Amino acid sequence: MLKTLDILIGVATVMLLFSMAVTIVTQFVANLMQSRGKNLLQGLTGLLKQIDPNLPAEAANKIADTLLKHPLVGRPMENWAR
Repeated sequence: MLKTLDILIGVATVMLLFSMAVTIVTQFVANLMQSRGKNLLQGLTGLLKQIDPNLPAEAANKIADTLLKHPLVGRPMENWAR
């Protein structure tokens, strides 16, 4: 019984460490490629196009870009530090 519990604790610990390592690598690569911001802009543009299918792609992209550059949305930690 205790041996099985020890094995389960060991497996859980190894899985936790492995998942943390994968998360760190994933976040590092996403930060390096700046894919989070690009995906957010693309997602907002797609959402605006779903709301209004007649909206031109350039207008949807401009609205999403303007929204992301707003001081209350973009770079929130820099705004709080002031």
